[in-house]
Amino acid sequence: MDRKYKLVSKVDKYKKYLIILLIIILISLVPLLFVLPNHEKASIKKIFSKEYDLYLNNDSPVKINFEEEYINCYDENKEPYRCSDISYIVRGYQYLSNESKLLFKNLDLKNKDLIEAINLLLESSKEKNISIDNLNIISNFKNSSNLLESKLKEYNVKVFYNENIDEKSLIKDKEYQSIVDNLLLDENILVYEKEVSNDCSGYYFAKNTSDIIDSSLNKGGIYKINNKDVFNNLFSKLELDNDKMNEVVNDLNNLNDIMFADKIDANINQGIKYSYHKLLLSENEKNKTLKTKWNENIKKLDSKINDILKGSLYYSEECSKDNTINYVILDEELCQKYHLNCVR
Repeated sequence: MDRKYKLVSKVDKYKKYLIILLIIILISLVPLLFVLPNHEKASIKKIFSKEYDLYLNNDSPVKINFEEEYINCYDENKEPYRCSDISYIVRGYQYLSNESKLLFKNLDLKNKDLIEAINLLLESSKEKNISIDNLNIISNFKNSSNLLESKLKEYNVKVFYNENIDEKSLIKDKEYQSIVDNLLLDENILVYEKEVSNDCSGYYFAKNTSDIIDSSLNKGGIYKINNKDVFNNLFSKLELDNDKMNEVVNDLNNLNDIMFADKIDANINQGIKYSYHKLLLSENEKNKTLKTKWNENIKKLDSKINDILKGSLYYSEECSKDNTINYVILDEELCQKYHLNCVR
């Protein structure tokens, strides 16, 4: 009995100690409630985030999508206040020209700090001797100038705010100028080779062409006739200029290293005849800028040949030709054949 009583007394004693200890801890915590500012008692926190776009607008344009992020806390009156540092993180990016795709292809900017990402782009440009003088940065983030100019002082960067950026007008000219300078083989560009020849026609140069042929037949500087009887009648009156014809043949054969054309083979055989292949882009090409620029270069090629043949009499008969189109993916071999600068 005494033993049981002693055990109960001991337990009661420990309970008293525990209660006293808890009271001491509570008393020590009470002053802290008065010392801490009201906003430190906030239990509600929310992450604020918003995405913006930024453009490095030079000869190697880059678009960066970044996110502004910080934590909002709320005081006892439910008023928000920022209770963390602000971060600016790259969430996506796009190289807007072939130059920028080539220049920055080894850079991974995703999830990097915005300033760090821009510095990587600018350092990479410097290393490859690409001018970054007078670089403009355009963003729809209102505070972009304060955020960037002070941290990019060494590059003499100008930052502009534009709430509604017209991306197409911003990069159109730069992309247009550069799109065929460095063709990217990884984009699987669909092309086909087309044979160009005048086997069923001929060009003739004569000393008296303008005297005997009506000017209405002059189409782009070349007198064109499709009627055999009319041609035979006129041909009998022509004073052929053999020296000029030989000169033109030489000029055509000397058209080397022309983009989108292989070697031109010209000779005199019932008039001047020539043949070559040109590389054409698929009509289904979705890149409208590439398509426009490619076709412009083809027109320049045609114009060069036309300029050499100006002043000639051109006679053409109906001629059946194989118009089969065989599409292939542009590769290094085709690039070399057609004098194109391609990279992978």
